[in-house]
Amino acid sequence: MNFAPSTWLFPALTISDVTGCPGATTCNLGITRSLTLADELSRALEGYDDPEIQKLRIKISGCPNSCGHHHIADIGFYGNMRKIEDQQAPYYQLLLGGKVSADGVHFGRQIMAVPARPIPAIIRELLAFYQRERQSGESFSSWVGRTPDKAIVERLHPLTEVTNSTEDIFLDWGDTETFSLKLGRGECAA
Repeated sequence: MNFAPSTWLFPALTISDVTGCPGATTCNLGITRSLTLADELSRALEGYDDPEIQKLRIKISGCPNSCGHHHIADIGFYGNMRKIEDQQAPYYQLLLGGKVSADGVHFGRQIMAVPARPIPAIIRELLAFYQRERQSGESFSSWVGRTPDKAIVERLHPLTEVTNSTEDIFLDWGDTETFSLKLGRGECAA
């Protein structure tokens, strides 16, 4: 673990420095366990040596309230829920292309809803798509800007297909019991 002052002043130095709000772990407004997903992604995304990928920022919120700043991330997620037949399943909305720069703030575009469990594989597939399709020297932000949403959805869709027989689809990250939406008074100002 790096305890240099630069890590305090400039968090999220690499793609594996994933930001997540507490989500359903402690917040009564949290729909999903965003912090647990962030921890899982931090481990899953170590080892990328591509400098353009290393620069990417992933931010996750457990609900649409943006406590995890998902809307200004290169790759952002916010928690929600979907019903599959009669059962609730933890999902996230995938956003791409958010950023804060000298040109201002640009919110990420909503691309698609994805189940919680395959998110590490979804990100790896998204990064492979970027690496294969980018132009020489093209940043992720520029690639996202020119790549149609439909092309991204088509590429990621096979990883998001679920059926009732996909047992772990009904488990949120860090849970051992079947997902069930429980809301109450939140920690944030929402």
